Amino acid sequence: MTAEQVCEQVKEVVTKLIANVHVPLKEDDREWLEKMELAQLEKLNPVIPETKPTDNVDATSATDEPKTQTAAEYVNNAPEGIRDLLGSSLIMHNQRRDLLITKLTANKNCQFTADQLKIKPLDELNILMALSGGNAPPVDFTGNSPAGITPTAPVKVEPLEVPTMNFETKK
Repeated sequence: MTAEQVCEQVKEVVTKLIANVHVPLKEDDREWLEKMELAQLEKLNPVIPETKPTDNVDATSATDEPKTQTAAEYVNNAPEGIRDLLGSSLIMHNQRRDLLITKLTANKNCQFTADQLKIKPLDELNILMALSGGNAPPVDFTGNSPAGITPTAPVKVEPLEVPTMNFETKK
């Protein structure tokens, strides 16, 4: 292979590298890339596996926006070990939201409609309940402590004796 052929091959490889979207090289890099040997340039060329669409997925789905999931769909698709925990948490969350919305709409000082309150996050509903002067339902802390641990009776702690200062010198 002559030097001119090698030079042409180097220029072709450099052009392909710059055009490749998977390589962060730009036209500004052409000068120093062309000074490299062909073997070095071939090491820079990434191997991108060709993806072929499967039978049950059409080729346009790869460019589509990712599908958004509802909370119930997310819980159903969660790993089996955490599915029950997420499901229970979602039920408790929704029950608390519904209770707060019911209490807020029953309050004569609250000017929000039920539809307006339904789109607010739970934290904001708790704040509105506190501002309305109504009694917020007690917070349920079920599940916050590890299983099997129950509150114990308070332990009586005796205070320490107050130290006395003695500045006498010992003989």
